[in-house]
Amino acid sequence: MKRRNIGSDFDDTLAAAGILADVQAAAIKAVFAAELKEAMVAKGVSEVQLAKRMGSRGRGTVRRLLDPQNASATLVSMVKAAGALDVQLQVRLVRKPTKKRRAA
Repeated sequence: MKRRNIGSDFDDTLAAAGILADVQAAAIKAVFAAELKEAMVAKGVSEVQLAKRMGSRGRGTVRRLLDPQNASATLVSMVKAAGALDVQLQVRLVRKPTKKRRAA
């Protein structure tokens, strides 16, 4: 017997709760933080060194960028951090997947 999903997907549930955008933003920030840390390790760059390369006086900015829970990171600081590690931040818009309608 084949099982079919009945009802909405998880995105629909988050949207109905009014938190879809917040959850998506948190996930993107968490991925960025992990990739930034990975790039720092690969290049052998400390938080203090990255802050200096970014033109910051202290490592507070870098710590905010590395904290997946901290939503105060700006796009400018993210681009500066990437550039300071000789990598590029890419932001792009993609189409939402279309939902298939079930036959009645």
